[in-house]
Amino acid sequence: MKTQLTCQQSSTSTPRTTDQSVALSFDGTLEGFATCVFTAYASHCTVQDIVSDKHIQPRLDQQVVPVPTDMQVALRVQRGIKRTCGNIVWNTISMAFAADCASKNMSIYRFIRYAMKQNHAASCSGCKRKTTCTTPCHSPHVHGVLDEWGNPVVEPVLKLQRHTSNEAEKMRQFIRFQHVDGDLWFAQCNPNASVVPFIMDWFGQRFNTQRFAIYDETHHLAGVSEQGHWQLMSVDSIAPPPHMEDEAIMQDAWRRFYDSLSIDARYNPELRRSFMPMRLWSNITEMQPRGTIHEHQSNSSDATPSYLFTSGINEKPSSNSSSEGT
Repeated sequence: MKTQLTCQQSSTSTPRTTDQSVALSFDGTLEGFATCVFTAYASHCTVQDIVSDKHIQPRLDQQVVPVPTDMQVALRVQRGIKRTCGNIVWNTISMAFAADCASKNMSIYRFIRYAMKQNHAASCSGCKRKTTCTTPCHSPHVHGVLDEWGNPVVEPVLKLQRHTSNEAEKMRQFIRFQHVDGDLWFAQCNPNASVVPFIMDWFGQRFNTQRFAIYDETHHLAGVSEQGHWQLMSVDSIAPPPHMEDEAIMQDAWRRFYDSLSIDARYNPELRRSFMPMRLWSNITEMQPRGTIHEHQSNSSDATPSYLFTSGINEKPSSNSSSEGT
């Protein structure tokens, strides 16, 4: 793959960078980040920053190199990490990348370089499965980098992964679906990490016969499922369809059930806020006043119309949305 990085060859044929620092910019997706990792390896240049196009702020006298996303290169990086370090390391990288942290890109990049260095590629010579092997190698050479909590290169990535995992668990607990026109179950959430791709399987197994959609209003990402198959859509905002006739009754019944479980003598608002953060209350049905219907409101005038979901996931998305892989 050709890059725009400016490198010079020394007399010993060892690539080195110029005096100008280099920053790689990408589209903000995991595939784009993997392409940047490949570009950094292929160019043999020291990269100082890897930043999304939306948040790029070049340092003084820094060369910004835009890196277009290449799915084939991204899959090559994924296969290389899985083969050398194992599936669990790639899953950790994926969850760490989903966290909302300004320094996550460089932390993950340093972790990948360290993990690949510690887990040198296994030699396939003499292996009977080398022509048909499609799974990560389980040879004794694999080094447990994820156990190095005291390592300053590993610890930031493990913290990011744990943050995303905790945020996904909150979404599994506090997402509230509403029955809307078109026999669709719709939910809206505002997590501190892009966790929709990590919770769609969990909800898909429980709603395998219902059509449902989960919209992340923070990261502008929607997961749409129908008959057990789901996909992701990137949309700016959504105008949900109108509620079904019995939705108000069901919401009121749920609030009454929630209130009936409370014990006034053991009321502890601080403890409740620790388990149920207040930032999530706007999308939780039982936290709305009784006698009102909880409606998800769009924050944009150019919201995606409701037919994006009511017409089925096999339909072509509207012009202001695009499908994305998992």
